[in-house]
Amino acid sequence: MTRRPQSTRRQRVEEMERQIVDAALDAFSIHGFENARVADIARAAGVAEGTVYLYFRGKDALFDAVQRRFYARLTREAQAGVARLAGAQPRLAFLAEHWLSAVAPAWKIFARLTYQIGFIEEYRSSDAYRMHHGYTEVFDHVAREGATSGELREDLAPSMMRAMFYGGLGYACRAALTKGVPVAEIPAATAGPVVDAFLAGLGRAPAAREAGDDDAAALREAAARLEQAAARLEGALARQA
Repeated sequence: MTRRPQSTRRQRVEEMERQIVDAALDAFSIHGFENARVADIARAAGVAEGTVYLYFRGKDALFDAVQRRFYARLTREAQAGVARLAGAQPRLAFLAEHWLSAVAPAWKIFARLTYQIGFIEEYRSSDAYRMHHGYTEVFDHVAREGATSGELREDLAPSMMRAMFYGGLGYACRAALTKGVPVAEIPAATAGPVVDAFLAGLGRAPAAREAGDDDAAALREAAARLEQAAARLEGALARQA
């Protein structure tokens, strides 16, 4: 019988770090940074509280590790999803639903990440900025290719389009969470209407619109879809009560 090689010390360290970061991600998602306790994180990871401090200096270091895990997975999955699809609209639809699926359950983590952006000078030289930039480059790639193919506007910088796209998603997600909408229902109900509104109002190149398409009418239709989505979400919430 062939024996499996024993795990190396480095593998054991990485596995312990993974367990602790997984527990911290859950704790920060549920309780937020301020209210999460290292003792509870240790208990969830199945280790003593002192063990956590052997691997991480404290909650700030734990949050940095959670942040790296969050962005690494978000970026990796976004890149893979975009690579499988052709065309600006399907890619944007994927990015919207994928972002909402990742952010809605971890909104308290995302809110702290967003808060960090307020300290511009510190933020631009931080690891958080580099990780965020790695993810946003996925959208910028879609925007550039969409402009080249004539599907998206070429007179708007990708950074401006990105701000409007994710600004709409963030607002819709926050509004749904504020109303108490179940997290699992947010992506499917919200992503489509936001993407439609983005394309109808700002993103799509004029030449890509259907002949005779009226911008005002398209915007009204997109707004109506957003209203309908909101109504569905509120109905789901009422059934939960």
